[in-house]
Amino acid sequence: MQQYIQGDPRFSVKTSNKRQIINTWVTKEMRNLKRALDVGVKVPKPMVAKNNVLVMEFIGDDIGNPAQLMRQTKISNPEYVADKILNYVKILYNNAKLVHGDLSGYNILIDDGEPVIIDISQGVTVDNPISMELLNRDINNLVKDFKKMGVEISKDEIKSKIMDL
Repeated sequence: MQQYIQGDPRFSVKTSNKRQIINTWVTKEMRNLKRALDVGVKVPKPMVAKNNVLVMEFIGDDIGNPAQLMRQTKISNPEYVADKILNYVKILYNNAKLVHGDLSGYNILIDDGEPVIIDISQGVTVDNPISMELLNRDINNLVKDFKKMGVEISKDEIKSKIMDL
């Protein structure tokens, strides 16, 4: 947690205080979710963060079944889902000025055929010293996940789409 908090100018925390680190982690996820939501990225809507608890929107059906992880879902339109995810990563990077930092099929839900980005607590601002390393990790993960879905796209293609190169 410390490496994701230390380079973030939005937070100042003593790294020796575990309670403070955990509370900051929750606040960080709340802020990252709000920031993503504000620019149009499909994420769970955060409701309240207090101490070590974050309450957010449930992603799933009306009878309480949670949406499935992308890795566990048979995607009916993989090109659409891949394109939507890449657009979200682009919007996060360019508009929210965030890098997810751990984006993969484990942190994307599929809700009625639509991808929903989750677990954005480790997300960092683009000016963070580790942001490019984390963006490259996200891109590598997405290349592997898209390939499993039958969508072939290179790391360079993804990077140019995200950064408008």
